[in-house]
Amino acid sequence: MAKKLLQNSLIVAFTLILNDTAFSQTTYWEQMVIENLPTYINDINNHLFPILTQIDKSTIGKVKVQIDSSTTEYTANSDSKERTITFSNNLIKSIVRFSVAQLIDFDSTDFNRKRFAGFYTSVYPYLNNAIVPETAAELTVKQIDLLKQIANTHEFRWIVEQKFMFVYLHELHHQLQDYSEKSKQINAKNISQQEKDSLLFLLEIEADNFATDKLAKMDIDPTECEDVLSFFSLIREKRFTTVRQITKRQLNFFEFCYKGFGCDTIDDALCQKIKNKYFGFIRLDHHYTRLLNPDSLKTMRKEAVIDFNVHSIYNLGDFYFKGTSEHISNLDSAIYFYKLAANLKATGNNLFGATSKEQLIGIIEYCQVMTGKIFELKLQDKSNAINYFEQAMVTSVFLPREYYKKILQRLRKV
Repeated sequence: MAKKLLQNSLIVAFTLILNDTAFSQTTYWEQMVIENLPTYINDINNHLFPILTQIDKSTIGKVKVQIDSSTTEYTANSDSKERTITFSNNLIKSIVRFSVAQLIDFDSTDFNRKRFAGFYTSVYPYLNNAIVPETAAELTVKQIDLLKQIANTHEFRWIVEQKFMFVYLHELHHQLQDYSEKSKQINAKNISQQEKDSLLFLLEIEADNFATDKLAKMDIDPTECEDVLSFFSLIREKRFTTVRQITKRQLNFFEFCYKGFGCDTIDDALCQKIKNKYFGFIRLDHHYTRLLNPDSLKTMRKEAVIDFNVHSIYNLGDFYFKGTSEHISNLDSAIYFYKLAANLKATGNNLFGATSKEQLIGIIEYCQVMTGKIFELKLQDKSNAINYFEQAMVTSVFLPREYYKKILQRLRKV
């Protein structure tokens, strides 16, 4: 019931007619969310306050929410000393873009862009963040018109709103835990930077747990918001590496849900989903943690270059392409590893360390796409870009054939 009430009240704030063809669908929604942010925050608070203690209500009631247009970073800052929560323009816009990308991905009948949302969200901030999802997806004019219709619905608004709600609730808890004072005390301790980082990271985990708990108590399935934690990895907070953001916070999220929903004894559809994700992130966390160790990283390079282990190859490609807060992006190394996988031949029984031929083919195609995109958008080498997109289209497992046909038509135009 709370979810329904919240959706209805929020929709009132966003009842606008889409009639300006000068803007992309994404640009339209970015502007709308930013312009209506005060009403949106007020509606969330109205539904949140009944489940808070009186002390928490008093604290949150003093908090001012504001937008920072001066920075190009993806930031959400909570200053508990000044009682302010500040969202950057880019953070809000990126949440909207993530949501539009998901809309394109989820509607396989009208758009046929499977796996597009994850690809766009994890790659385009490093390729060209000015490219909106509908352009990156190579949609036709007819599909873009349809996207405008679909995105002007209650369902799509909720996709955007629930993501922003998680981020907002996370920042609210930083106010309740007095993050400014606690982080000051941690940084003043006579301990190593690694120990400080661990303590600061616990504050982030506490804020994630607060957001997850409050969503559940507002009758909103928190697992509907789990993908926003993937988005958090794009913010690349200066204290933490990207891989730690991806794995540790998502692992904690599903562990918290696993315990909260009693999935050790319950086996309904929700718990099955939570279990699959939880145990999957345990394995992923172990794998990605190797990237934080110099010796393990050296071993991965050997596995990639000498043994042609396809997992090591594409993980190193992503590692060097995106960089982390501890390692800067290295485009030359990234394209070297992507090309290494892109040119592997899936013949005979040699799976190059993959668990199946299907997995191997998917990884090779992904690396072909990444190589093509780097040539297209970073190196402005149209000929090489076309070559790798042609190779990827032969497989069309990672992304659909229609996507490759559109991109090749565009690149071949004189």
